[in-house]
Amino acid sequence: MNALSYLSSYITFVAVYISMTGHGLQTYTALIWAFVIIPLIELFLKPNNNNYTNEELSRRKHNRFFDWLVWGIPIFQYLMWYMFLN
Repeated sequence: MNALSYLSSYITFVAVYISMTGHGLQTYTALIWAFVIIPLIELFLKPNNNNYTNEELSRRKHNRFFDWLVWGIPIFQYLMWYMFLN
């Protein structure tokens, strides 16, 4: 797991925001992201089947960048709901 896999969830929220607030072709942004761009990325990137060593696992557990990315998703979801309901 790298930062890009976590950041892609934020890109999804941004695409939904653009789709909900945009006009014309911008309304298809979330659909294009979810059903075109993500499958194309998965098609061309090979999966990593290697497991992390114990040393790498302990290093990743203490990396706060990933913690902030993960905990930011519920906060971002709340802000999106708040914006759409008001």
